Amino acid sequence: MLESFLEKLLLYYFGKFIKGLDKNNLHLGVWRGNVIIENVTLKEDLLEMFGLPMKIIYSNIGKL
Repeated sequence: MLESFLEKLLLYYFGKFIKGLDKNNLHLGVWRGNVIIENVTLKEDLLEMFGLPMKIIYSNIGKL
């Protein structure tokens, strides 16, 4: 139950910044202290959201 709550919370908050984040590539091990995100990319407008004058051309996160 705690893992499903934490999963929804992470998907909500990290989903704003990471494209492709869903239950299939988010692995939680709350009792072991593990959170693994695999095969996602950063959203292109991420830096614009923070008012930075840069643009993301390509991003890839294999495992975090």
